[in-house]
Amino acid sequence: MLLEPRKNAVEFCGTDGRRLGFTKMSAKCKEVEYQVIVPAKGYNLISKVIGSGEGEVSLKLSENRIVAMVDGTEVGSLLVEGQFPDYRAVIPGDLDKQFGVNLEDFRLALNKARHLTSVESQAVRLEVSKGELTLRSRSPSQGQAEVKVEIEYDGDDVAIGFDPQYILQGLEGFDTDKVTVEFKDKDTGAILHAGDKDKFYYLVMPIDI
Repeated sequence: MLLEPRKNAVEFCGTDGRRLGFTKMSAKCKEVEYQVIVPAKGYNLISKVIGSGEGEVSLKLSENRIVAMVDGTEVGSLLVEGQFPDYRAVIPGDLDKQFGVNLEDFRLALNKARHLTSVESQAVRLEVSKGELTLRSRSPSQGQAEVKVEIEYDGDDVAIGFDPQYILQGLEGFDTDKVTVEFKDKDTGAILHAGDKDKFYYLVMPIDI
């Protein structure tokens, strides 16, 4: 995970090449001249210490270490050496389609459809039409699924495939009732957000269907 202190804010970005999460929050901080790349074990440990509390968290940074302090507890982690990918260069700016959907309805539909994917194909087909999203999946041994969800969409009919687990993991970062999904085609990453991409967005790559 990349941690970037900015003026009056701190930005976080994590990616594994198929999906990417970005969030920005207000903070009292100073910019640094080096990249702060936190390993998975490090931020998982820090997250456990922070928990779900609402108190203030202090972070001390150096070129090879991060230390978090909260409620008298201090935990640290070595940083990852090297360069974080230039993720801003791969964020698509020409997404020409979008739909809005209730988060919980979308989550339930994805969970239903993913149970009938196969090891060979983890894809769920999303068929987007006016006012309705149809999710389809197929398993050679178990059959096929079709789930419909009401959406806000007024464009042409289009279909695109995703790994449902990737989208479900992205939805865990939302604290809103509605999600907006922006997309273009099977070769361009889709972006999920809650209306303000400057504060939080989640990018996921489509897969062939």
